[in-house]
Amino acid sequence: MATETAPAKRTSGVVQALLVGGGFAGGSSAIFGIIELIHAEPEKAFRLLHDWGPWCFLSMFVAYVLSKIANRGLDVAESFGTRIADAMDRVAVQQASQADAMQAQAVALQKSADKDDRQLQEMQTLTSYTAQQSERTYQKMSELTEGLNALNEKLDDWKKRNG
Repeated sequence: MATETAPAKRTSGVVQALLVGGGFAGGSSAIFGIIELIHAEPEKAFRLLHDWGPWCFLSMFVAYVLSKIANRGLDVAESFGTRIADAMDRVAVQQASQADAMQAQAVALQKSADKDDRQLQEMQTLTSYTAQQSERTYQKMSELTEGLNALNEKLDDWKKRNG
């Protein structure tokens, strides 16, 4: 929300004081003129009052009431604008908080992905090692099978000769 600077506030106060002073000066001049007219020439004053009629006073009263209503409307609009600005500030703070939370979540997900990548790499290494060991075991078992077959043949030969 924008705030006024000290020189702007001072200038605003001076302008407002001049307007109020001018209003009082103009209003008091008119009242003083009417009073002087009533004192100096009451017949002309009452004839002028008669010529203006009650509509003059009624229109001044209506103008006064309308200015009060307009000022109240401006106050309500200003209050509404302030509320909206405050609400937008709160939303901005919440969005910043959500952005921080999303950033933390992204970091956590990246760490989890890095961990998964390390685990995958470990599994690949272990699988490769297991495959190598299985191949060696297969070779040893093949050699053992050949040796047992050779031994079995020799045993069969011995049984035939001795048998």
